[in-house]
Amino acid sequence: MKLLNLLPKISEIKNLKDLSKPMALPMLIASYTWQKDFAFIEKLTSKSVSGVLQNFLIIGGIYLLLHVGLAMLKLQWKFNLMPFLAVLFFTFGFIGVFAGDKARVLDAIHHSWFYTSFAVGFYLVALDDDLTEFEKKGRSSREK
Repeated sequence: MKLLNLLPKISEIKNLKDLSKPMALPMLIASYTWQKDFAFIEKLTSKSVSGVLQNFLIIGGIYLLLHVGLAMLKLQWKFNLMPFLAVLFFTFGFIGVFAGDKARVLDAIHHSWFYTSFAVGFYLVALDDDLTEFEKKGRSSREK
């Protein structure tokens, strides 16, 4: 299976849920990079690509583990955590965007995390819908 087959084609993107599928991971990497004050650029200029690659692999690995873990919770143990997590991410995003200047606790967090939390929230909603559809197809094929 090609990696490009996992991402929706640009012409198929109809709403924010579809847009969040290819955007969530790059936004997480970008926010992490901004939070670290672009320290990876210094590593690139010093010819230390392994440190940059290591950071990207750590973020991607955590993302993959969470993706698989959430899918297993829903499909195997029938415990759906995704709607709850999506609400938490949306709430964090709204607080940061609309009240970030009033909450001093959020001063240390780069503003890109608030927009990224929206993308991750929509990604979780899309993942939940995709897994529900997968479950329905599995049930209907077993009933035949």
